[in-house]
Amino acid sequence: MHLEGGPAQQLPTERPVADPRPDPTGRRIAYVSAGVLRVVDVDGMGDRTIAAPDGPEVTYGVGELSDRGFWWAPDGIGLLVLRVDPAGVEQRYLADLAEPTQVPPTVRYAAAGKANAEVTLWMLGLGGSRTQVRWDRHAFEYVVAGGWDSHGPYAAVQSRNQRTVRFLGVEPSGRTTVLSEQRDDCWVQLIPQLPARTASGALVGHADLRGTRHLTVDGVAVTPAGVQVRSVLGIEDETVLFTASEEPIETHLWSYQPGKGARRLSTEPGLHSGVGRGGTLVRVARRLDLPGGRATVVRDGKAAGQITSLVERPALELHATSLVLGPSELRAVLSGRPGTEPASGCRSCSTRTAAGAISGSPLSWSGGRWWRSGSRSGVSRC
Repeated sequence: MHLEGGPAQQLPTERPVADPRPDPTGRRIAYVSAGVLRVVDVDGMGDRTIAAPDGPEVTYGVGELSDRGFWWAPDGIGLLVLRVDPAGVEQRYLADLAEPTQVPPTVRYAAAGKANAEVTLWMLGLGGSRTQVRWDRHAFEYVVAGGWDSHGPYAAVQSRNQRTVRFLGVEPSGRTTVLSEQRDDCWVQLIPQLPARTASGALVGHADLRGTRHLTVDGVAVTPAGVQVRSVLGIEDETVLFTASEEPIETHLWSYQPGKGARRLSTEPGLHSGVGRGGTLVRVARRLDLPGGRATVVRDGKAAGQITSLVERPALELHATSLVLGPSELRAVLSGRPGTEPASGCRSCSTRTAAGAISGSPLSWSGGRWWRSGSRSGVSRC
């Protein structure tokens, strides 16, 4: 799609295409096709292989435990790439009892205590250079995150017992340096896109302190108590864009800047996300009454337009009621068709309104379902 306008066009690439990502300079797009990492120019020319499987089940550019499998260098002339070889992992056979004459398909399954896939990390240049990243892979089998910023490539690796995560800086030679280490007696909870670094080199991470999962910068908590960090969406200079929840059934968009602290960027109930760069923020809100979500472009703190969603409205509309259940105030959402007659014989429960207030709301049980009294909204079977 041309940023200057005009219709979207399909590029002549290999098929199938998975995880296409433009480089930071906007000149090329990297993608994965059948385990092969490829790069194509934005005009569709020059489609070529960067890394091809060197084993029957080897893949390049496909994440195993991380949500991504490759990361562009800031100058767009190199990539940090995962190589995964599952050859040593046990095979499982999935028989279809309805088709006893068919040979069962096989899948690789890394059972507890058994062999995992061999995961390695490589720095690959578009000109053909290839450097393996080196760390103690015996002690830290899992690669759970990676990236490439102005300071160079980096990766997060985790021990098999999941109690230790190390954040590694990667040198051009492939040698690594431990930048930080996080330990937990049970396990270290992984947060998408963490750990990471700001432009000044400050280490961005998270810490669980007194019931709150905080965002941290150089080990210092920078978010308020009660705000549970869910993911980091991006870092530009010293600004961190992230999502967090105060209410468990909502996720809001937040930002952190030194000197300004953490502030919430979204207000209405729902699930919020976004991406920001160069003074422009695209804020996305998702709710049951917004099929496809709503994407708003914000510049200088003011709405500058919306990105139209072409998602069709579902044929079945649902009415949702948010509930707060029991002394532990567990959250639930009951949904069903609007316009259904409630039954009698009520029991009490609490509901949370869109404004966040808790109010008594009697429910009744009929036909295997709970119904809210005084409303014509049926709720789903509990």
